[in-house]
Order: sequence, then C-alpha cells, then structure tokens
Amino acid sequence: MNYALIIVKTIFIYLFMMFGLRLIGRKDMGELTMMDYVFILIISEFAGHSVLEGKEGFFEGVLAAAFLMVLNYVINYLFWKKPRLARKIEGEPMLLVYKGEVNHKNLKAERLALDDLMSNVRENGLTSLKEVELAILEKNGEISIIERK
Repeated sequence: MNYALIIVKTIFIYLFMMFGLRLIGRKDMGELTMMDYVFILIISEFAGHSVLEGKEGFFEGVLAAAFLMVLNYVINYLFWKKPRLARKIEGEPMLLVYKGEVNHKNLKAERLALDDLMSNVRENGLTSLKEVELAILEKNGEISIIERK
C-alpha cells in the first residue's frame, strides 16, 4: 500500500469536503437537524472509502460525495421554498412546558424523560418547572427554556 498516496488522497478529500460544505452553507453544529447528521454520516463514509480504494474507487467516492452535496443543496432549497414539506420531514418544535405545566403527552411522544427535562431546566439556572413559562423541544433536539416573569 502506498502511504504517500493515502496522505495525498486524504488531503484532497479534506479540502474537497471543506470547500463543498462551505458551498452548501452548513450551520453551527448545535443547529444541525437529523437530515444534516445523516448527510454527514453518508458523506464521511464516501470519503473514507475514497481514501482507501484504488484510483477508480477514489474518483467514484469523490463523485458520489459531490452528488450528495448537490442533492443536499436541492433538498435544502426545496425546504426553504416549501416550508410545509420541511415540517413534514424534519418535524416541528414541540411544546413541553407551558406556564409551569408539563405537557406529558408531548414528552411521551418524544420519548423524553421528565428527569431530562428537569436537567435542562437546571442548566438554565432554574430550580422548578413553576419558574418556566415555556419549554420547547426544537427540531435539532435542543430544549429552549423561557423563564416566567
């Protein structure tokens, strides 16, 4: 196995991926949705195989990664133009607490334990659900807490 070639391929894939991800407008890591994570997992698989395969495998992997970047761009564009489609696929924010009262139905639907919710409440400097005006499970999995006045 030619180690110098692996190093050169790795550098190329790294630069290609950085350029491609910049082009399609990646978000902050905390804002990634489930679709973004799937995209990253698949593209990293293509990149890994490209580095370790022969010449044909390398170019096939780069082509597959480029196609996936274009596909991801098109899907994100469609979601921007058709918000209803985006909501159907990516989901919507879910209300967990309203004026100190827990919405147990939504907690159950999201398979979220009350202990996890309370942990997030404490991370926001609050000690009780009675101090929470709103707690919303965002599309990216984070819980937004708004304190009661």
